[in-house]
Amino acid sequence: MINLVRGFRGKLEDHINLELPFQVTMKTSGNAVYDVCCFGVDAENKLSDDRYMVFFNQTASPAQEIQMNQDTFTVNLSKLPDKIVKLVFTVSINGNGTMKQIHAHNVLISQNGNTVMELNMTGDSFSSERAIISIELYLKSVWRINVVANGFDGGLEELLKQYGGELAEKSAAEPEKPLNEAKKTAPPVSSAPSKGKVTVKYDDQSFETEITVNGQPFDTSRIAGKEITDWAYPFMFRRIKWNGFYDEMVAALGGEKAFDLVF
Repeated sequence: MINLVRGFRGKLEDHINLELPFQVTMKTSGNAVYDVCCFGVDAENKLSDDRYMVFFNQTASPAQEIQMNQDTFTVNLSKLPDKIVKLVFTVSINGNGTMKQIHAHNVLISQNGNTVMELNMTGDSFSSERAIISIELYLKSVWRINVVANGFDGGLEELLKQYGGELAEKSAAEPEKPLNEAKKTAPPVSSAPSKGKVTVKYDDQSFETEITVNGQPFDTSRIAGKEITDWAYPFMFRRIKWNGFYDEMVAALGGEKAFDLVF
């Protein structure tokens, strides 16, 4: 077994069979809640297809090339599409705190029940970071590993920006998009039901979408003529925003409450 350290690079094929699945387990202990994530990026180092962002709210990629079970990702590199040339494994703090306050951060790479690589770090390795990239697996003639083990003070939001992604929450600098007239004349929040209802009607021939929120029409002009795969995943996952689409849905519901989705 290899004990990994920050800055290590090497060929994966020297340690595992790349034609078979293997596991990447990420364990972080401390006084906070920690979210792990694996996402695939393209040759331009961009998260261009967020179906390949695997985390607590989406536990598998489209063809099960990456599957998540709690803190373990099962990866099958041989099944990844050609456009995905790097997998980034991250951990971020859900709430307050910094990575300096963690007790331990461990990454284990295993196959057939045998651990072949292991990274062990403590809070002394970090300072004010709120999210870190633990390792990257990248394709450069062959699949390789890069032990990054560095982070971002701005947390997951700052981390994702490095790859062209953004969190669902709007920044103060982002201009507010006007709501449509139907939402302006909707009943006041106090009269809305405690649980909202979102109805989606999608025509797979014309790619036209109709959405109602609590019976009121919702502005879908910005997704007119788009296939559902162009917008449904960012909407469902919340973590990646799509031109404020999710924020406007929350506004129409009268707050971020539970809602039934009828499709």
